[in-house]
Parts: sequence; C-alpha cells; structure tokens
Amino acid sequence: MNALGLSILNSLKTLEALELDTTGLLTGLSFSKEDLEAGRRWVPWSDAATLFDRLEPRLEPADLEALARAHLESHPAIRVLAQLAVSSSAWLDLFWRLSAPVNPMVALRYDAGPAEHRLELTLHEGLKPCALWFQLSHHCAVVAPLSVGGRPLKVRSLHHDGRSLRACYEAPTEGVSAQRRQRASELPLSAVFESLELFGRWAGPALRDGNLQLGERHRGAVDEVLSLASAWGLTLAEARVALSLGEGRTLAGVAEALDLAVATVRVHLKHVYAKTKCVGQRKLEARVRAWRLA
Repeated sequence: MNALGLSILNSLKTLEALELDTTGLLTGLSFSKEDLEAGRRWVPWSDAATLFDRLEPRLEPADLEALARAHLESHPAIRVLAQLAVSSSAWLDLFWRLSAPVNPMVALRYDAGPAEHRLELTLHEGLKPCALWFQLSHHCAVVAPLSVGGRPLKVRSLHHDGRSLRACYEAPTEGVSAQRRQRASELPLSAVFESLELFGRWAGPALRDGNLQLGERHRGAVDEVLSLASAWGLTLAEARVALSLGEGRTLAGVAEALDLAVATVRVHLKHVYAKTKCVGQRKLEARVRAWRLA
C-alpha cells in the first residue's frame, strides 16, 4: 500500500473514533477499507479527492482541527518519525520533507526562518481539485508541533482553495523531551520498522544518535529529486522515476518502489528520454549515476 493509502486508512479510523459519519465515502472507489487494512490497494489521487469531496459537507469548521489532531496522534509513521527529531523546528522541517515524496500530487515548498515558517502546496496541473485536502493540510501544519510536545503554530497569513495552500506561521516554541520519550516508549517495534520502510532506504543512513539528521548530503530522496528535476528540466514524478532507475531497478522494480503502475512508469520514462536525449535504460542509468557523482 502506498503512503496515501496509509493516510486514508488512518483518516477513516480517525473519523470513526470521532464518531463522524463515514457512510458511503468509499462507494464506487477502486478500494475498500478492507483492501487498505490488508495493504492490497494502491490509492490514486482521483479517488482520494473524491473521498474528501464527499466528506467535506459532513464536517463543521471545528471538526477540521480535531480531525487533524487525531490523525497526527494516531498515524503510525508520524508517531514514529516525530521521535527522531531533536526539536520542534527540526520536526516541522522533517515533517514537510517527508510529505513531499508521499504526496506526489502536489508541488511543496517549505521555508523555515528564525521568526516565521512559510508553506506552499500546489496541486499539479490536470489533477482533480480538492478544497478539503488543502484545508486539512493547513490544520495539520498548525498542530504538527504537538507530535513533539510543542504548541500549535500561530497563523500569520492564510490562503487556500481547491488547488493550493499559501500560509505563513510563527516559528514554533520547543517541546518537552520527556513527553517525547514517553510517547516513544508506547510504540511497538513493528510500527517503527514499517514506518522507516515506508519512507525509503534514505532514512536509515540519515539516522545519527537516534535522530534524523538531514544535512547537505543526507536530505534523502526529497532534495535529490528536486535537484535532478531542476538540473534536467523534469517534473518531480519524472525525476523520481529516473533516480529509481539509476539504482539499477527494472521497470517493475521502479513501479514497486514508487507505488506506481508499470504503465505510468513507462509514460514518465518516455518523457525523461525526450527531455534528456537519452536512448535506452542503460544510458539513462549511467547518466543518473554520473550525475550523482558530480
């Protein structure tokens, strides 16, 4: 199951825990709750957007923050990875860097300064708009520091619609490490390993002294994707495919690693070939490796 599927499954459970109506949310979609629980289904953005569109009229404004709080508190990957950040500011940086690869339907920019943090999310062209998703993203941003014992962020400015979110928040206050350790002690080891696996092989090498340290050479797949996309004129999706292929994977292996259909990988690869003037997988693989060494 891809990360979007895990988030949707957790959202459904959160809605039920809050006693909110979930009747018919999954009717006609390509997956069921049972599929998600068994890890059998890849969730396309179009279905996710439809689910959130159905949910929006059932929620009151006060429900949004409650849903965001409960979602982050119960999400297994977030509960695990929040314990690996050394501060509230470090956690927010990590939180949004992790959000980039697991939410490929949006272009994400997060700038953290000493006094304020700015967040921009923009849905890629051609994808179905979804106002509620961007509203919930804002509320998740506000309450994200709670995962490390901090306080909710104060909002300086905010704009969101069905295709984007633009927000500015005051820099966070720091949390209490004792609270973080208490929450960490409640996590089963299976949740730890499953969460690290979900976010890819890059998370392991970035672990130092129990914290994720994403320095210049250890910002993982997120910065590498952005760098390659900028250097070669690729979309983020195309850059992910090229980088995955550059690790020696077959097309089926790339599809599995990125939670994509093989046909989708072929389409992205066709665009990469056209933009880079590479002919064939071997030449592209060699070029990716050379770029990584440069």
